[in-house]
Amino acid sequence: MSSEELCLAGVKSGKVRDDEMTASSIHPHSNYAPHEGRLDGESGRYWLPHPSKYWTPGEWLQVDLRTPTTVTGVVTQGAAGLWVTSFKISFGNSTNQLQVIQDVDGNDMIFQGNTDSDTHVQNIFPNPIKAKYFRLIVVTFNRGIVLRLDYLTC
Repeated sequence: MSSEELCLAGVKSGKVRDDEMTASSIHPHSNYAPHEGRLDGESGRYWLPHPSKYWTPGEWLQVDLRTPTTVTGVVTQGAAGLWVTSFKISFGNSTNQLQVIQDVDGNDMIFQGNTDSDTHVQNIFPNPIKAKYFRLIVVTFNRGIVLRLDYLTC
């Protein structure tokens, strides 16, 4: 097992249940539901927003870790020739009080995403964050929004 796999929060493994993955919009085809956005998921399955939102920055995929968990970063992946090229991360213990990770100057941090459909891209947060909810918010993308992910805990 790689060091990355040892540190994953449980999205890929299924420890995070299907109903603990939600999104800003949901595609009507079940292969593209929020819970299909698991890192290295089954072929032909990934999170894809509703067709009316394919090209809409600000779409998001959220994971509920059930209890406040220390998270150190995120691993992202695209699929089907589409991928997220940059994103923000928000976090909190209530979905009504999420805050975006910021840089030392108080600006929202923009993380660099993928450059292809399959490669894992790791982004380490400036500081470990202990929270229940983590939301990846799409800023830019290649050809459309497609996402698979997991969070890092070490």
